[in-house]
Amino acid sequence: MIEFVDVNAVDSQFFAIIRLCLDGTYYTLRFGVLEEDHARLKYILTYRPFESTSVGDYRYFFALSYQKNGQSGNVSIISVRIEQATQHKQFQLPMGNKCLSNLLWFSEIKDKKILEHFIVT
Repeated sequence: MIEFVDVNAVDSQFFAIIRLCLDGTYYTLRFGVLEEDHARLKYILTYRPFESTSVGDYRYFFALSYQKNGQSGNVSIISVRIEQATQHKQFQLPMGNKCLSNLLWFSEIKDKKILEHFIVT
């Protein structure tokens, strides 16, 4: 699964930072997103569904499942697995179709060479 790590903005450009495992090696990647998806990702990364916040850090994963949102043609509903220590649960949260397309593309990559200009050092 793709792990959501962070979001950032530089000079009105918005980015998502994800972690992807390829052939047993983890890569941290950065790619551009729309401002709306930056806000959606930021919401995901601050979502704290479990009561105990002192148990450990939260981790967020794109569960590779999604469905079209009947209310908006530009937004889909994705499954996000949220983990904290031994607790985990999947939640359905909105994501723009452009960002979703990028996430699906990253999930299908099998060659590190394709990732090289996305890797954060």
